[in-house]
Amino acid sequence: MKTELNVLCKCGCGKRVNSGRQYIRGHQNIGRHQTKTEKQHHRSANQNKILTKDHKIKIGKGNKGKIRTEETLIKLRMSHLGKTGYWNGKKFSEEHIKNLRISHTGLRQTEATKQKHREIAIKRMLWLNTRGWKQTSIEKTVEQYLNVKYPNQWKYTGLGGIAIANQIPDFININGDKLVIEVNGCYWHGCERCFPRKKCPGNALKDEIRKNRYESFGYKCVFIFEHDIRNSNKYMEQIDNFIGVTDG
Repeated sequence: MKTELNVLCKCGCGKRVNSGRQYIRGHQNIGRHQTKTEKQHHRSANQNKILTKDHKIKIGKGNKGKIRTEETLIKLRMSHLGKTGYWNGKKFSEEHIKNLRISHTGLRQTEATKQKHREIAIKRMLWLNTRGWKQTSIEKTVEQYLNVKYPNQWKYTGLGGIAIANQIPDFININGDKLVIEVNGCYWHGCERCFPRKKCPGNALKDEIRKNRYESFGYKCVFIFEHDIRNSNKYMEQIDNFIGVTDG
């Protein structure tokens, strides 16, 4: 009768291996640096591979709770330097945006989701306050017009104080109407009119999603861009039309 030897994995993990094996499956690569050829081979093999739902869940559970070392974080930062993001230069079709709008229509959030949104909004407000975030000049211009034309009806909330579906509006109506006004800077929001070379295709989609989130809670929203405030009085007409249409 043969006796099985208490053979341990050669990687040094201290675990016992099956008879006839030297490593636990996968442990033979621990501490081993792959060559460029091997890395390229693995990339090519996994490039068009479609992961199943179970596989994704398994990967998620395997990565849950893992803490990356400072050395690993530095390597990741260095590997991404100079690279453009996946969404950079991509544009969404009108049909795609329409489908996204439809997919968000009529959705009802659970109490747990609402509470999660409240907690995220509070963290964001604290983040803004700790960094000395200030009201912009164009926001001040809009606030001044609202105070003169519609006194005691609007409040500036761009620095926090209120959140709707995890979104912090710039101005909100406090006279009983569910209305919000967003003031967009041309550079940061990728205005195609003022900055045609600055490609920010995701910003239009973000504004659309933002608008849909407001609408899911019954709020109507209008977006006003910087060039309509600095170069003309068009923003006044936009605000008047917005309030007039919604009141009517």
